[in-house]
Amino acid sequence: MEYLNQRINNDANALIIFCVSIIQNVLVNIVIVAVALALMFYFHPALAGVLLGALRYFFGLGSTIQSSMVSYTRLQELAQVREEPNGFQTLQEITEIECKNLIFHYHENALLQNINLRFTRGTIYAIKGKNGAGKSTLMDILLGLQAGEYTGEVLYNGIPQSDLDMYALRHQHIGVSEQEPTMLNDTPTYNINLDDETRIQNLNPLGLQWLELAVNESATTLSGGEKQKISIARALLKDPDILILDEPTSALDATGALHLKKMTIQLAHEA
Repeated sequence: MEYLNQRINNDANALIIFCVSIIQNVLVNIVIVAVALALMFYFHPALAGVLLGALRYFFGLGSTIQSSMVSYTRLQELAQVREEPNGFQTLQEITEIECKNLIFHYHENALLQNINLRFTRGTIYAIKGKNGAGKSTLMDILLGLQAGEYTGEVLYNGIPQSDLDMYALRHQHIGVSEQEPTMLNDTPTYNINLDDETRIQNLNPLGLQWLELAVNESATTLSGGEKQKISIARALLKDPDILILDEPTSALDATGALHLKKMTIQLAHEA
């Protein structure tokens, strides 16, 4: 222990000496530059202006390099992201999703252990649990966002998830309303329409007028409740086979929550 403490003290002293030497060198260089500029301003003002501009560029170069290194590091991180595995088989519709012996570990802790569930179209399911119990993780697994990170099986219409084109499946057959949805830096109208300018025209025919969306405001100024309404509208207008709502009433008033409950019951009966 005494030897370890001695090593720590020696390393700390070496670090202090190194830092002091750097500060000393910087201060000496600043003094030299200041004297040189003063002499040049006195004898050659024009040349001093050129040198001053060069010095400004030199001192600003550090922040430029630092910003570039941040971008470079981010690009390296993106390059190391593994490609998401994806199958090729497509489905015309989803009638059933099943989990068999599903196990998911998070930092060596079993977050989900031997989960066996079956979800059938036309039925409303509520998944309840404490914070950190794995509700969102289960949804991610069902959506194919945790491919290769779990053991067990996830089947769509009896077909293994690994065989399916999950990109197409999510795009065509699954609607998701997140509790904290992502908003594009555009109007609420565009955030609902996305690539289809006619979608928002179906709000009233589908009975979604109760959402009372502020379609002419900027999406960046909307409240959490308005953003959640837009997320619900996007999911419902998609007319999906599977609709996943993550705490959809957390930002709705009592009237809105009642309308949403009635609509989900109606959709379940129509499925």
